[in-house]
Amino acid sequence: MKLKLPYGIPNFRSVSEEGYFFVDKTPFVEKLENLNEKYIFFLRPRKFGKSLFISMLEYYYDIKHRGNFEQLFGDFYIGKNPTPLHNDYLVLVLDFSGINTETKESTYRGFWIKVHEGVGKFLDSYEKCLDVRDKEKILEIEEPEGMVVELLRLVRAKTEKKISLLIDEYDHFANELLAFRVDMFKELVSRAGFVRKFYEVLKTGARDGIIDRMFITGVTPITLDSFTSGFNIGRNLSLDEQFHDMLGFTEDETRSLIQIVCSNCGTSLEEIYQQMSAYYNGHKFCDEYLGGKLFNPTMVLYYLSDYQRYCRPPRRLIDPNIASDYCKIGNFFRLFEIEEGREIINDLMARDVIYGNLTVQFNLERKFERDDFISLLLYMGFISVDRMAGESVEFSIPNYVIKELYYSYLYEIMEQEYGLELKVEELRAAMRELAYQGKIESLVIIIEEFLKKVLSNRDFRGFKESHLKVHILTLLHLSKMYYIQSELEAERGYIDIFLREAPQFPVDYEWVLELKYVRKPETEAIEPVKCEGLEQLQRYMQKVSSQARRNLKGALLLFSSEGACLDYSTD
Repeated sequence: MKLKLPYGIPNFRSVSEEGYFFVDKTPFVEKLENLNEKYIFFLRPRKFGKSLFISMLEYYYDIKHRGNFEQLFGDFYIGKNPTPLHNDYLVLVLDFSGINTETKESTYRGFWIKVHEGVGKFLDSYEKCLDVRDKEKILEIEEPEGMVVELLRLVRAKTEKKISLLIDEYDHFANELLAFRVDMFKELVSRAGFVRKFYEVLKTGARDGIIDRMFITGVTPITLDSFTSGFNIGRNLSLDEQFHDMLGFTEDETRSLIQIVCSNCGTSLEEIYQQMSAYYNGHKFCDEYLGGKLFNPTMVLYYLSDYQRYCRPPRRLIDPNIASDYCKIGNFFRLFEIEEGREIINDLMARDVIYGNLTVQFNLERKFERDDFISLLLYMGFISVDRMAGESVEFSIPNYVIKELYYSYLYEIMEQEYGLELKVEELRAAMRELAYQGKIESLVIIIEEFLKKVLSNRDFRGFKESHLKVHILTLLHLSKMYYIQSELEAERGYIDIFLREAPQFPVDYEWVLELKYVRKPETEAIEPVKCEGLEQLQRYMQKVSSQARRNLKGALLLFSSEGACLDYSTD
């Protein structure tokens, strides 16, 4: 019997009662209660399991599910070790995803609808307990905060039970505004804004003891920091080492899941793990955490759902549902000077690491600085903490999926700025020649034409070989034929580009590419660079020959500052 994988299922009751596999995160319920912190913020990237965790908390704390406790939680840690607070609350759940932010009016209306839905469900759930007689009167209130005020009054008047408030995606609509309408965002979180007023009501409810617990999820702390003076009661645990793996799959959890799902496929389980690790692992949010890095859980379930059915990885290793969310990286450049932001990305892509410090508190009233941008990339899951490097933090790209999204973004920018009209099918044909015939000539022509267009208007005073490599990698990533590695450590140096066989596309040839940039294209300047490059290429090919799964070939490509390919040699 195949394992039921909860891909795309955010409802804990469905997962538990219908026999879906559940990576047990319930020990964190006990840890959260032992903190003696009642009002918690926890931020993680999109599709990281936040909604299912919120749903689990809802069923754990909701008084109306007391009779189903054993059925829902009996197989999990918290079912065997329940805390005194289980099923002891009236639970108010609010979900702020999916709000239309095109105008101020649509944003307000969307926010109101979300509060209306949550309050309406709450009143329906506890109608008898609260002796609800004027439900419609409450739900017709025009201000979101007004609805909550009346709900709190009703609870105080009718019961001694307290409220556990759960908010999912608290900043989803705000992030849309930050990307396109910063002024509107500032207005909404100002003292007169409806978002600030709403959270001030929640703070009052907590101060009065009616809201006893609060758990709020989102992606970035920008919105939280923007109304801190109006809502300064919560603790942000997002970078706390004790709660690092509260969401996401650990390496051990992922290995166990692979063992269960793939054991009948006749494939090396370690090989499957290494493939998944390359594409989906690598998230770490604080240096103090001593465990391994985290897998994106949605991506893991996406991959294993296909593997369970066909005993092979999905043809598209990036879940389209995730790609649509993560591709919004470019939107946040609107908070930052575009050239500065792109320079950070170029440095990251060229070296695979970047250095900076985490912003303690975001402030949109001042210029968005480099560390602000780097911190935002961390919260969004686009970079990962590697280690402390002196007084700075070393960050890296978490995995291949994120790297491909960066390159997609860079190509879109190049398209817009340089009017590129690349015929992708010609590139794919050239990559097929590379992969199955071991011929690079067609690809060299395409690279040369591409570079001439991109580099024609550049100021070359600060141009480096690393910039050349980023441009070429951006082009190559338009094809999915290979798993592309750069800056791979080799003997006395780093390989510029290693084109390895991708899990979903068998090839006949793998390639090592060594890139050289010659500022002056005179013959006497070319020869020493060419000799050096060929020597490096030979060294690097010997180094990776043991890793190559297919026939290994190499090529040295020499380019001028105008993008012309001055020479190329293959081995």
